[in-house]
Amino acid sequence: MSKTSPFRTTMPAHVMLLTASLALTAATRDARALQSSGHGEVAHVDAVLEGEDCHSISELTAKEACFAGVGEELIARCEALRANACKPYRDMHRAERRLRDLGAEMLAINRRRLATYVESDPAYLDDLGTLASAADEAWRAWRDAACSLEPFADGMSRREASDLTEACRAHWTEQRVSEIDSKIQELEQARE
Repeated sequence: MSKTSPFRTTMPAHVMLLTASLALTAATRDARALQSSGHGEVAHVDAVLEGEDCHSISELTAKEACFAGVGEELIARCEALRANACKPYRDMHRAERRLRDLGAEMLAINRRRLATYVESDPAYLDDLGTLASAADEAWRAWRDAACSLEPFADGMSRREASDLTEACRAHWTEQRVSEIDSKIQELEQARE
């Protein structure tokens, strides 16, 4: 006799959402235990308060980090109940980490590549870092503003807006990751 999933019943939607919420709370505790044991990759799970589930976290970065610690099966269950309710937060956390890493790598490559400029212009590399930070900040501001507008411009309800905004943010961040990764590959090929 096979064990049936509680998500494959005719339970009312609100009961299924409560069940998923409880499962995410358990996953958060499991992720925190995994992190404290030194195994697995779970970043910033300590930002989640004891007994909370990922949906109840109001601070966006902490919410993303919480979902990053949730297993693939629970993310899939959550998405089956309500599209964009969990996966975009996890994806955004991963994409943002990758974007930060690539940004630092790109800056380091450019600093090495342009190091000789310091002889004639001592502030050149400092200005490069400042301008790169300003451009990155401006891009994030554009992304966040455009993604906040999108659900409303499409006529979505307020209830769905935050999840759709997060899906949009994850999409554009993943696009930015691809752009920067391609640029890094070009710079490395040019160096060879």
